[in-house]
Amino acid sequence: MNESDQLYRARAGDTFALCELLKDNLGRLQRMIELRLDRRLAARIDTNDVLQEIQLCVLKEIANYPLQLNIPFYVWLRGIAVNKLHELHRYHLGTQKRSATRERSIDRDLGFDLSSNVFASQLADSDTSPSGVIMREEMKIRLENAIDQLLPSDKEIIALRHFEQLSSVECGYILQLGDKAASMRYLRALRRLKEILIHEKFDVGLLDL
Repeated sequence: MNESDQLYRARAGDTFALCELLKDNLGRLQRMIELRLDRRLAARIDTNDVLQEIQLCVLKEIANYPLQLNIPFYVWLRGIAVNKLHELHRYHLGTQKRSATRERSIDRDLGFDLSSNVFASQLADSDTSPSGVIMREEMKIRLENAIDQLLPSDKEIIALRHFEQLSSVECGYILQLGDKAASMRYLRALRRLKEILIHEKFDVGLLDL
């Protein structure tokens, strides 16, 4: 059963089809939450609890899924997750509700910057030997410094493509760009990051890019 059929059935009340759609997308949704959740909240709110709240919202909202717009399910699901994160940040941190008339990137919409620490942790080598751990921590510090030099738009597109593993089409929907424009933005952002790292004499071959 393809996604269109699953969506049609889920919208009509087929809970099995909805569960299958969710199962296929929860992994990258969890990565999105881990990357976007303010670290002040991450210390006291479990990601699994946030995922459960999002799934309850999906169960309530699936009947209103706009089939006629042909929006990928994950883009719609992610929109619900973003709204939930807005709600959590406003409730716990007092973040002001964003204006619907403003075009702003999601990291600034949520009231905090994408975590350079999370970026660096996921890019760094996963060697867990004693010497490897020390080298990995040194690498993370250098990576954080490089990532902090990127424009917010560069950090965002790398987050969407590399960490959340969105396709160019899905990025296009979220950023209100065509898929080709989203793909070019990603390639340019990666090139800028590599140029910064090379300038800092960092071996980019060590990274998962």
